[in-house]
Amino acid sequence: MSNLPITHVSGGSPLSLVAPRKQPAPQNAASTTSDRKRPKVADSPSPSEGSDQEADSAGEGPKQLIMSHEKPQGPYMWTATHQIIWLGMGKMLPPNLPQRPWVPIESIATPVNVDISVLTIPLTAKELLTFFPRHTHVAELQDRLTRNGIGGTDQANIINMQRDLHIPHIITGMQIRTHIKNARKRIPKISPAVPCTEHRVSHYNVSINSRTADDRVLIDYPLMDCFFGVHGDAIPAGRDCGPFTEALMSALVGRHDVMLSEMDRYIQNCGINRNLHPGYTDADFLGRHKEQITVCRSALVEEAKTKGYRWEG
Repeated sequence: MSNLPITHVSGGSPLSLVAPRKQPAPQNAASTTSDRKRPKVADSPSPSEGSDQEADSAGEGPKQLIMSHEKPQGPYMWTATHQIIWLGMGKMLPPNLPQRPWVPIESIATPVNVDISVLTIPLTAKELLTFFPRHTHVAELQDRLTRNGIGGTDQANIINMQRDLHIPHIITGMQIRTHIKNARKRIPKISPAVPCTEHRVSHYNVSINSRTADDRVLIDYPLMDCFFGVHGDAIPAGRDCGPFTEALMSALVGRHDVMLSEMDRYIQNCGINRNLHPGYTDADFLGRHKEQITVCRSALVEEAKTKGYRWEG
């Protein structure tokens, strides 16, 4: 791949103009108020969409922390790569960028305004939720996942597991369900439900109705940087590993500097099969990962109890 142009500086580069400011660790309420009311949580929470109807703890006013109140509100600090790409487009960085909060997913994962519709290859459900966890606002994505039985709580559980997120900085089912509700305004729910078998994303309308004008400007992004924030053990494998993951691993090993918009040429040059595994379907995704999701979710529920948060997962 020596013929590929060098088009960016990696997000891990020290050339970042605005360094991220990590937030202080949340208060460990359990160590300060021993008589705190604990959240009402199930002993063995289910990873299925039926768990959307979580019972809220009665609590006792201010004694119980609420995750949605403790998490910093956007707009958030950009990834270093996002900043470099923005400057390369001849644009000025937002003047308030140095004051924006750094958060473990929004400031690390592939930015929300990266145009994934430039990809012409199919992606598995796990690839989408692992490498593009901030794209759950895309109506076509929600239409696909929900029609295939992967609901809001399921998506949140998978993202939290794949990105190793911790309380209070997790994705909640409520957040994803808001995206699903908004998606229904563009793509009405099909009744009776018909599974979605279209796994390509080239028809996705990625534009976001954000209060922040900069987020409405679609950008290209380096393939390698889509891996930031993903632990090696979380790399999609087996049936969940499609041509995107294969190309990403090839780029990481060879340090190939390729943009998402260059994926077609890169895949062709690398001799990567453009298709998913024969017989791949989203329908059996949750069943294949049920145990992992349950373990991760249970750990987060326990962490919320320990830190004195009301469970909102």
